Amino acid sequence: MQSGSQSVEDGATIAQCLAMAGGEKEGVGLALKVYERLRKPRVELASRLGRKVRLTGHMSIIASREIADRRIPNRTFSK
Repeated sequence: MQSGSQSVEDGATIAQCLAMAGGEKEGVGLALKVYERLRKPRVELASRLGRKVRLTGHMSIIASREIADRRIPNRTFSK
């Protein structure tokens, strides 16, 4: 995962959370909490996989399968 695509995902997610808050100032705090809960697991995954790539110097088959498994819900490529 690259930082550019993560930025797009972040923007889309925060926009949706704020829209669901109804455009009211009072809903912003809740929208931000929801945003963090939605994004944190994916960002942590990207960080872990980034570390793997840095340590190995290339994207291993294991790391690429982990990415694929998480991008397509209910499908696994690592079997």
